[in-house]
Amino acid sequence: MLDHCTTDEARELYWHTVHTGKVWKHIEDYFRLLEKKRAAGCYDPERARQGLMAHVTLSAKSYSLEHSTGNDWASLFRIPVRREVCAQVMDECEGEWSVGNFYTREA
Repeated sequence: MLDHCTTDEARELYWHTVHTGKVWKHIEDYFRLLEKKRAAGCYDPERARQGLMAHVTLSAKSYSLEHSTGNDWASLFRIPVRREVCAQVMDECEGEWSVGNFYTREA
């Protein structure tokens, strides 16, 4: 369930982010890095969300190139929208971690 994605723009960006392979591959790599930090005891949830913002921004640019002129991504997906998507994706990832699901075997 999308708890954080309250607008149509946020839902559209969320679905594009999690269902586009080239975007999601980079996010999985980022999660692997976060799992190592979590295992080492230096995981900071707020910094993790800030770091995910770069990946969500790339997803917004990718969406804009696919579905519009390509130059209006910043007006289509403003910062609050991208923050909603980051919060949703990170909450889902942390939920998976809480039940023991990891991207790496070492975590």
